[in-house]
Amino acid sequence: MDRLEYKYQVPCTQMDALRRRLLPFLDLDPHAGAQGSNDYTVRSIYFDTLALNFYHEKEAGIRNRIKLRIRGYNQQEPESQAFLEVKRKREMAISKNRTPLRYADLDALLKSGDVERYVLEAGERLEDARRFLFHLKRRSLRPILLVIYEREAYFHKFDPSVRVTLDKRLRSLPYPDLGNLFSTARSKPAMGSSFILEIKFYDRFPHWFRAILEEFKLDRMALSKYAICLESQNIHWGSSTLSVLAASKGLRVPN
Repeated sequence: MDRLEYKYQVPCTQMDALRRRLLPFLDLDPHAGAQGSNDYTVRSIYFDTLALNFYHEKEAGIRNRIKLRIRGYNQQEPESQAFLEVKRKREMAISKNRTPLRYADLDALLKSGDVERYVLEAGERLEDARRFLFHLKRRSLRPILLVIYEREAYFHKFDPSVRVTLDKRLRSLPYPDLGNLFSTARSKPAMGSSFILEIKFYDRFPHWFRAILEEFKLDRMALSKYAICLESQNIHWGSSTLSVLAASKGLRVPN
């Protein structure tokens, strides 16, 4: 089922007060609590064309579009998993196909396309992996940006289909290798004085959340962590920064 995702940019100075207002309605995501704190680290390698078509489609307000990314969490462990994700936006609705595999097998899967060997779940997940590889090859997509942030995640106490997240300390690394997914070095901060509040839901917008937005004077915004980090890296065609980075990866910048 497609869901709706609404995002808000919030000054970090309001974080504690906002959290206090939200918590009576929410329970902590157990994935966060399992790490011994309320946060967990989200790591995503975003793919795009060398002309940054996905970025420009978002900036142009194209209402039906996709994005491809590889996602991991927290720190690298011997059995760390990675997830192939195809995320779609159709008008206001969001859907996502997500495929788990061992991080150690990621490079082999992308090179061989052998989903039966490397994907950890059968059935629909195999088709999701094929879908990811189809888009990757058809559009000649490359890893453009590693985006990292810390996430506080919560579910509504009485409706677990409603999810609220606070995404903090956003940072990025341009033109990553697949081996950089769990890297902590050389990343550049973005949105240093703000964080992103997001609510995900399937049906009716929660009235209690609307009241909190009004109290904190927060307006919904079209926020993309990928776009924010690209711009913070000053990656745009014609820049010397982009040319140097592309050349270091053996890529040719289009004219």
